[in-house]
Amino acid sequence: MGARNFVPPRGGGSAGYPGLFCFIVVYGKQPTPSLAKYFAQTPSPLAGAPPVWKWVADIYGMPPVFTFYATQVGTSYLVISNDDKDLQKVAADLASSNDPSKTLNTVHDWSFISQHEYWGYRFFRRKGMDRKDLAELDKDMPGVEAIEFYVDIPRKAGMMRLLGSSTSKPAIAEMNKSFAADPSGTPLALKPQSPNTWDAVFPLAGGQTAMAKLWEILVYFGYPIII
Repeated sequence: MGARNFVPPRGGGSAGYPGLFCFIVVYGKQPTPSLAKYFAQTPSPLAGAPPVWKWVADIYGMPPVFTFYATQVGTSYLVISNDDKDLQKVAADLASSNDPSKTLNTVHDWSFISQHEYWGYRFFRRKGMDRKDLAELDKDMPGVEAIEFYVDIPRKAGMMRLLGSSTSKPAIAEMNKSFAADPSGTPLALKPQSPNTWDAVFPLAGGQTAMAKLWEILVYFGYPIII
């Protein structure tokens, strides 16, 4: 999953702004689903490319309204984005003969996150941003390089990991302040694991309480899309 011009939420109840994002779902050993049964309309045909499905939705029942695009790459990937050009580029890259593992191996902490079957990785790209967006990002998430999330099914636990630097402590404090508003009595809390790494672990058992914690984490990755 990737995003550009992403603005994280500012405290509990804040949705942030998703910017331009792209989700990649890897089917793995699961059978490839048919998207046609989920859409009433026919997909848009593209020359030399797989068909693209399009729909409009307001994520939180309020403006702004976003247009989403989805396409399947062979039997391996589902790509979802709110920018059709990004969607086509990512789909073309996935369909190319290039070895994607060469790119994944450059991801910081990849040896750790790749051990898990279900995971998410949010890299805070600063190169190429305009000054206003960069200033906003550095104000909200100073020194933060990436946020990771994984689910450990056998242990029924989820974990959020923040990779940052010594300048990231204000961001950690603000996130923990937001998490502390959790009415369940067991709020998430990012705790230092190394000089530049903070983890928050929580049980997945607990019904709505666990789902609420998942939501708190996923908003830092942009707008979640639930399939």
